[in-house]
Amino acid sequence: MNQPRTEANALVDYLQQRASRANRGIFRRLLNRVPDVPPQPGDELPTDGQPPAPPNPPDRSRGGSRRQRTA
Repeated sequence: MNQPRTEANALVDYLQQRASRANRGIFRRLLNRVPDVPPQPGDELPTDGQPPAPPNPPDRSRGGSRRQRTA
């Protein structure tokens, strides 16, 4: 029962380590390279003030990418 908590703590530690190595100057230079263009169709944010809907989960009813168990 402690495994999910341990995994969550490990993830937090990893993200904190990555954040400590971040360089804001490099990040800003990368963002400046992104063109200022309108979003592609389907990528627009809603204009009604509501947060965007989450993406649809993949359809796994047809086998999807999940491996089949072998007996």
